[in-house]
Amino acid sequence: LKENRFVDTQLEFGIQPSWHAGYLPLFRIPIDQVVVNDQVKVYNRFLGEPTGSDHLPILVEVGVK
Repeated sequence: LKENRFVDTQLEFGIQPSWHAGYLPLFRIPIDQVVVNDQVKVYNRFLGEPTGSDHLPILVEVGVK
């Protein structure tokens, strides 16, 4: 990721475990990622409400630098 100037959005917002949505938060793991390049500013990143999947949605608010 570094070589191509991509950054995992989780770095600025802490660990947000998105899988397995059916488990208690203590037993979830953060296996889903959203990556951006250096031309994107991330304003917010959070987990959404369960949608029926075993993964929680990751919602990211972004803008162009």
